[in-house]
Amino acid sequence: MAGLSGFAGNFGWGSKSAGYVFWSGGEEAMGAAANYALATGGKTLEMTMGGKIMTTLDPFLSRSISNDIWKSLSMNFAYGARGSVNAFQNVYFKRPSFRFFW
Repeated sequence: MAGLSGFAGNFGWGSKSAGYVFWSGGEEAMGAAANYALATGGKTLEMTMGGKIMTTLDPFLSRSISNDIWKSLSMNFAYGARGSVNAFQNVYFKRPSFRFFW
């Protein structure tokens, strides 16, 4: 879906704050990452404009479309990271996977 990367590239992922915070592994990891980002002035993908829009649209999209958009958003967010980053991963959520963009 070539158009999705263009869509994702136009939503300003840039975290001009203290840093990028990544997560993988379900609600537990997402919550820990969000709390850390809020406490330190960082940002998770969901805190960007693109992430906020996608969080709103996600329930109304098919899983295949939603996954493609989230992958593109995640890739753009990761490409914008500079310096130190933080990552939260819940390895008990499912078998750990390092196939993702960060």
